[in-house]
Amino acid sequence: MGNNEISAPALLNWLSELAPAGILITDAELRVSFANNWFERYLIPKLDTVVGLHIIEVAPELKQRGFYRYYESALAGETRVLSHRFHRYLFPMTPLGGAIGGLTVMQQSATISPWRQEGKIVGTITVIDDVTERVVRENELYRKVQERDTLLLRERLALQLAAENDLLKNHNKTLRQEGEELLEAGRLRDRFLQQIIVSQEEERKRVARNIHDHLGQELTALRFALSALESDIGEDRDPRENLVRCKSLASSIDSEVGFLSSELRPTGLDDLGLVQTLEQFIDGWSHHFSMKAELHSSGMDGVEMPSSVAINVYRIAQEALNNISKHAKATYANLLIEHQDGTLTLIIEDNGVGFEPSDLLDRKNGHGHMGLIGMRERAALVQGSLEIESEPGRGTTIFVRIPLEAAKSAQNTAGQI
Repeated sequence: MGNNEISAPALLNWLSELAPAGILITDAELRVSFANNWFERYLIPKLDTVVGLHIIEVAPELKQRGFYRYYESALAGETRVLSHRFHRYLFPMTPLGGAIGGLTVMQQSATISPWRQEGKIVGTITVIDDVTERVVRENELYRKVQERDTLLLRERLALQLAAENDLLKNHNKTLRQEGEELLEAGRLRDRFLQQIIVSQEEERKRVARNIHDHLGQELTALRFALSALESDIGEDRDPRENLVRCKSLASSIDSEVGFLSSELRPTGLDDLGLVQTLEQFIDGWSHHFSMKAELHSSGMDGVEMPSSVAINVYRIAQEALNNISKHAKATYANLLIEHQDGTLTLIIEDNGVGFEPSDLLDRKNGHGHMGLIGMRERAALVQGSLEIESEPGRGTTIFVRIPLEAAKSAQNTAGQI
């Protein structure tokens, strides 16, 4: 090689240092083996101090927010793409030059992929793009659209005032139109009430089925065990074996009653709070259905929320897990609940069979999966939104976002009516 030639490794290193994105490489033990200068500008004072450290030692929040499992997935051969729309950021960083447009945390899109050499996975590679300025521009564009809509609304109001005389002349026609609108509102209310009744009946049938299938069988078994115990005592046989069986059945019945009670009314919400109550329910659900489930939380310490938010978030998580147990054919479920910038976010994901959301939620006849419709209506009751990402064979992710101030105002208004 001549003196003017550049080696391939040196060229790749030079290109990575000039890259406008962050590049971080770990080995198979998830210890940092390379990070380009992009990270030194934003996150790491000296790159040589982090080489050799575990990824969690560099950024502990990865585990707190549930993203560590994506690195484990990369070592298993999977690539995960994180969108700023849903995840906001992977690594907590301050935008270059400080806060931009009111955003104190850099908004990021990221890809976590397996790092292969000669066809073998030897580690992971993370590529991060800083999209903060783009998000700020999008927010500014949204603000301008809102201002334009406000101006259009004012113009419309002015036109309405100018046309007031004409509206008075057509008073009878207006009354007829209002009558038709009231009739339509009544029909919409009737359909909504019908949905509520159907949802209630479905819930009652499910609880009744659980009582019959679980408690009924175990109570029958307990009755037979007590009869056997009675025979042992009457015939002077050792009753201990049947006594142990009775105690085991009674313990199982007590566990079933506790699980069913928690489904009917989460009594711990007032005393323990939302996070701990969810943890208890998820532990019981995981044991009941023999399926791994984990809850991760971030920024929830000291968060005050209306009681309506707590109960509806709990019910949405409960319904989502029940859907997973009945339909998803999954082996695990993960939940993330976090509070940031006044918004409560709940993310529920599973590795099940997935489905096409439009098949269940957007049918022309207005009917769909009652559980998913009920979850969406619960989110709307507290001024929140619910989005579903799923496709056949690739699992399901549910995103719930609730602005707490709006939910609090709605609850106060409802209490005054």
